[in-house]
Amino acid sequence: MLNAPPQPPGKSLNAFAVSIIALTLIIGPLLILSQLAAHLRGDVVDDQMFAYYGWRIAHGGTVYLDVWDNKPPGIYWINALGFLITDSYMGIALLCAAALVIAHICFYIIASSVYFPAAAAVTTALASFYITHARYQGGSNRTETFLVPCELLAVALYVRGFARDRNWKWLVAGLCCGAAVLFKQVGVAALGAMGLHLIWLMIVRSIPFRTGVRRGLLILAGFGATISIATAYLASEGALAEAWFAAVTFNQSYFNVGDSGLTNRLVNRWKLGHEMYPILILPTLMAIATLIHASLWALRPHLKPAEIEQPVIDYKPIVPHYLILFGLWTLIGFYGATVSPHAFRHYIIPFIPPLVLFSGYIVNLLQAEASVAESRVGDFGFCGDGVFRERSGLSALGRSQQSME
Repeated sequence: MLNAPPQPPGKSLNAFAVSIIALTLIIGPLLILSQLAAHLRGDVVDDQMFAYYGWRIAHGGTVYLDVWDNKPPGIYWINALGFLITDSYMGIALLCAAALVIAHICFYIIASSVYFPAAAAVTTALASFYITHARYQGGSNRTETFLVPCELLAVALYVRGFARDRNWKWLVAGLCCGAAVLFKQVGVAALGAMGLHLIWLMIVRSIPFRTGVRRGLLILAGFGATISIATAYLASEGALAEAWFAAVTFNQSYFNVGDSGLTNRLVNRWKLGHEMYPILILPTLMAIATLIHASLWALRPHLKPAEIEQPVIDYKPIVPHYLILFGLWTLIGFYGATVSPHAFRHYIIPFIPPLVLFSGYIVNLLQAEASVAESRVGDFGFCGDGVFRERSGLSALGRSQQSME
């Protein structure tokens, strides 16, 4: 009993149920407050422009012909859908709320696939706090609000594909990546991270080469299908050439005029640092700690305390080398936030989910240490109980001998 290894926090339904209930109680108020703050404001130009364009499209207009902007068509189509649902701005608000809810569900699915249920819940709560933070306002009527759930759903399907390999998961993951790009060009971050992660797994032989190729091709097929459907629709509306000019040609000139060279990107990183570090200092430090700790454990395996490592191993994370997936996604997302010639703070929103997922490693490790500490407290209790029983037995024996005398 005293030498029994600590038991990892299990994958029981009770653990997940408690985590989900706690998350609902914590995240629910955040979502409500963030939606009120986002939609009661009247000074967000993008919100008003997207809504107006959506209203025009819902009433027969064509994007890039009757209304024009330099973004991909997804944000205008989703706004048009909002007006088709309720014929008012309320439909857009409902879609923004739905996007937030889907993003949180997918985030928890990803986190709970590699971390303990409680650690996944804490990590999800952290992500919710930062995504809905008033400084960034994820959940407002912006491209990032809809890009994030598309990427998270893609990664959730990718992650669950390792639990049960089904072709449709990889295909739908690619469809979601295509949808993310239709909202904003930087939505390619998750696609790039998953592709590089698959290549890494094939290199280190964590998965067979043919399996990796099949999964990668299915993801690319899904991505291509989404883009092809959107392209075909724009062509049927006679707006394909205008769409190409707006989303590609014009943006090339936009970047050239704005100087998106290396020097200016460094300036943007510095500017965004003032938006990022005062608020995102906790997950940033956690990410640095994750990088240092995971690197030391990988380079110096003998430094791993067996009693702490064992619960993590016993939990069996679904995705091999998941930190590489999260790390790549974080790096590509950060590049996407700084590649624009402008340093708008809402550009950071798509970078938050992978950053917090990467940082969740530390939360998971702390829970593993807590399980070890709990088992040791139990051992001390067992020892104390044994000593107490032994002393009680000796005392009773002494009293018995005295009475016999």
